Parts: sequence; structure tokens; C-alpha cells
Amino acid sequence: MNFLKNKIIKIIYSDNYKNPFLSLRFFLFILSKIYSFVTDLRVFLYEKSFIKSCKSDAFVISVGNITAGGTGKTPMAIYIAQILLQMNKVKPAIVMRGYKGGFEKSGGIACDGKKHKESFRLAGDEAALICSKLDNVPVLCGKNKKESVKTAVEKFGCNVIILDDGFSHLKVKRDLDLVLLDYEKPYGNFYTLPRGILREKKENLKRADAVIYTRTKNPQLSFNNTFFCFHETYVEKTVKGKNSSEHKKIFLFCGLGNNEAFCSSALKAGYKIFSKLFFQDHHEYCVKDLENIIQKAEKSGCDCFMTTNKDYCRINDIDINLPFDLIVMDVKIEFYGDEFDKFLKKRLKIN
Repeated sequence: MNFLKNKIIKIIYSDNYKNPFLSLRFFLFILSKIYSFVTDLRVFLYEKSFIKSCKSDAFVISVGNITAGGTGKTPMAIYIAQILLQMNKVKPAIVMRGYKGGFEKSGGIACDGKKHKESFRLAGDEAALICSKLDNVPVLCGKNKKESVKTAVEKFGCNVIILDDGFSHLKVKRDLDLVLLDYEKPYGNFYTLPRGILREKKENLKRADAVIYTRTKNPQLSFNNTFFCFHETYVEKTVKGKNSSEHKKIFLFCGLGNNEAFCSSALKAGYKIFSKLFFQDHHEYCVKDLENIIQKAEKSGCDCFMTTNKDYCRINDIDINLPFDLIVMDVKIEFYGDEFDKFLKKRLKIN
């Protein structure tokens, strides 16, 4: 079963556009056509008001994408929240699904914008990470984002809602639709799921108010509500292990939507990655996983571990002694120029 799963994942992320008759790629191509028809029909029903969207009293900013995998929605939501906190009379909240957290089905408050913050087991790793970064912003989780938006307005008096992963969540009307695209490979192989990584066809970008390319390599000028930013990698913390070293031979592990992007960022930052181990996005680590990581690191001759802050949220409550230091990396969004900030303030009608 794992063999088939890995083969499908390889096809989804491949650049091979051919679909030989009766091959697995052909079968996935047929499924992607069915998937595209269903998603297009759903969008049509909402656009023609056959299915009604809920309008909030708050200004709703959607931060979304049209691909499966990481484009940087979490650091972008944090960036926007930090900009909003600097504005007068703006009280933001972040509404998200809280994937794989206890609140995902039932709904709940991951952070009240004050002292109360829930663990990743209830909030989910992305929400827990956001809560650790923002002290004054309520974070609400649950599949029913319409109810979470309502709670943010009625319970916390928020007047701006950041809707995480909201582009395809049409149940809530948005006042500003932002779509993130990975600069290196914005549309994958241009096929929709499960033949490619697109969650919607490229043409559906016409619904967006602005497109933001993330992980750009060189400075780019914004144009026609198209903006460019990059991810600045930095050390969030270093967790001391039994034996500290000079961090010359690093064992990297992570479970993200785009593991290779994190590895590339670490290499670009000058770290020497001797060995690595990737997990699926939102992987819930257990003692056995960490024991496996330690064993592989020692076998490969590494003297230091490295992971992301998002992964660290999922392992920091596991009782295990690390033989080496653990470098916890994080990223923050940086734009080329201040055009996006001006665009955001203009849409919010704030001088």
C-alpha cells in the first residue's frame, strides 16, 4: 500500500505531462478531470448564488493557495496580523481549520489574544505556532469556519478576520482574496489533483484580488496587484542535547507541505546537511520516531539535529533525551518594498 502511495505522490509532483493509455498516470488524469468538474461546478453554484455565502460584519482577508503543499500561508498570516496590529482601531483574529488538532471537528479557541493558549494536540501544529508568535490576536480553529468567524466578532469584538487557507472555502464571503504561489513552481505540472498539485484550475485565479509569489530568489517589482516576497530563515532557538558540538554535521528532519524547500533554505543559510529524514505534512511524532531519528543521525556521523518550529511544536512534549543539540529554525516573510503594505492599508481604507 505504501508503495502505491509513494508512486502516486511521485506522479503528482513529477514534470512528466504524458498519460499513456491504461497507465497509472492515465487513471489519475481521468480522476483529475472528474475532480476539476466537481470543483468548477461548486464555484459556479456559489458565484450564481445557488449556494449562499455568509457575510461577516468584520472585514475578511483570505490567505489561500490553489496548490496542495506548502506555499507559506502560516508565516503570511502572521505577517499580515503583525501589520494589522500596528493600525489604529483594527482588532484582528485568525480563523483556521486547526488540521489534525482536537478542535478540528468540534471547533475551539486556540488562543484568546491574552494568556490562554492551547497545545498543538487541541489546536493543531500551525495554530499552535501562530499562537506562540502573536500575543494579542485571538486564534480560532475548526472545520466550520463560518462559526469561528462569528465567534471572533461576537466574543472578541474583532473587526478584521484573517481566514487561513480560505481561497476554496466559499462558505464565508471575503473582502480581500490573497492567493500565494510558489515562485519556483507555481502550478506544478498544471494538472489538478490527483494527477498534479492544483486544488483548482489556474484559470480560477481570476477570483483573487492579489497574487503573492513566495520564495522568490531575486528582487522583483510588484505590478497589477502581483507581489513578490521571500522567506527569511533564522534560528528560533537551540535546544541543548547531552553533548554540544560545533554543529558541523547536521541531521535535518521535518514534516511539511514542502520538505525540500526547507532543506534548500537550510543549505542556502550555510548549514551542512549530512543526512535528512522527511515525514508527511502535519506528522504526529511519537517516541519511536525520535528514536529512529537519533539512530539514523548517529549512524550517519552527525553531531547536531535541525528541524522547523512547526515540527518542534509536535515534539517538545515528548520525554526523550537528545544526544546532540537541536537547532529549531523558523521563517518570516519579507517583501521587496512596501507596496503590499500600502495595498493592504488601501483596501482596509486606512491611511
